[in-house]
Amino acid sequence: MPWRGRGGVCQESRPSTNWSRPEANGADPFSPSAAWAASFVTKATRRGYRALMAISPHLARLRTMIGHELIQMPSVSVVVVDERARILLVRHAEDGNGWAVPGGAVDIGESPAQAAVREIREEIGVRISRPRLLDVLGGPDYEVSYPNGDRVAYVTAVYQATIADGEPLPDHDEISELDWFTPPQLAGADLNRFSRALLRATGHLAG
Repeated sequence: MPWRGRGGVCQESRPSTNWSRPEANGADPFSPSAAWAASFVTKATRRGYRALMAISPHLARLRTMIGHELIQMPSVSVVVVDERARILLVRHAEDGNGWAVPGGAVDIGESPAQAAVREIREEIGVRISRPRLLDVLGGPDYEVSYPNGDRVAYVTAVYQATIADGEPLPDHDEISELDWFTPPQLAGADLNRFSRALLRATGHLAG
């Protein structure tokens, strides 16, 4: 938001929100039913929401129970570098918050390293090799408020990796644009708050 769409949230296209609990319809709110999650996304779309990415069944159930309240969520961020020490940054679709380090939420049953590989494949269509853990970050700079009111405090495992296979291209769904930045170019780049804090904490950005 800074990470737009990370954590599988939805963006409202109208101001009011009406979270309905699944148990109100006789469903088990703790059931890992993919069918129920699909039903949630369908209903959300009908109510004026536009999904920014595939919402996980776990998060869909959680949001129906707690609404927009602040939650803490594990996530990954991937600093993709090339042989010229350039860093790959992305812009999220219809997002004016600036350039961002790609990444996303860790799914249940998935390791952070697996999430890093998956997120890069989904967002820019390439395979990364052997992501190296740089740091685990959290705190006020990594708290995000989404347009629909959802609030998330991310704890993000930051990896560095190179591209092993493929040509990076935006998926034009969640990601609208991407580009490579040299270390000097990073200083003047229009970075979102999340990514600026992350790149400073990992030593990729001075100051």
